[in-house]
Amino acid sequence: MPVVLSAATQQPTASTKSSRADQLILNPEATDTTAGNTTEPLDTTVGFTSRPGLVFDSRAPTLGFPFTLGDLKGVTAADINGTLSNPAPAPAIVGNHFYTLTVDIASGQLTGGEGFTFGLDRDEADAFGPNGTVGGNSADLLKANVLIPEGTLAPGGMTFSGSTSNGPFSGIFRNRIGRGYSVLDGYGFINAEAAVSLPLN
Repeated sequence: MPVVLSAATQQPTASTKSSRADQLILNPEATDTTAGNTTEPLDTTVGFTSRPGLVFDSRAPTLGFPFTLGDLKGVTAADINGTLSNPAPAPAIVGNHFYTLTVDIASGQLTGGEGFTFGLDRDEADAFGPNGTVGGNSADLLKANVLIPEGTLAPGGMTFSGSTSNGPFSGIFRNRIGRGYSVLDGYGFINAEAAVSLPLN
């Protein structure tokens, strides 16, 4: 695998194992269905809309968080440039919310074993209810998630593509979905609908 991408909360990581990486694009298709947040329902009720997908928020901190480099290994800040494109439709704010992030890396500067981290605010494209374009910073929302209370997987996730010295690459962010204890929900949520329909013993 020539390029490794991972995400934790608001700071994704990009690194290369062997080849030279020149560009990385998040959600190159610029659609809701390729933008993660797969469990958000599609609701067109006036004043109470919602739809799946995440958008990038370029506003200053407290309102958003613009593209900001973090840890650098083998590259300098001058080698990396992040650009937002493909404005998201309402309720997104014109000029602040975008579907696509393109990270350009100076040719030959990111080679095997090198990498960098960066931060950029993400918001839900249209959060459930009258909330608009808010929230969205959990890294889990970049990937497929579990519907509650159904317990089924809502497939999909944010897509990405890019180019290396070995040619182009593309993929999709994935969650490691498992079972067992977590600090967030113990051993999982109870499906109340299924529980009340069970026979009494």
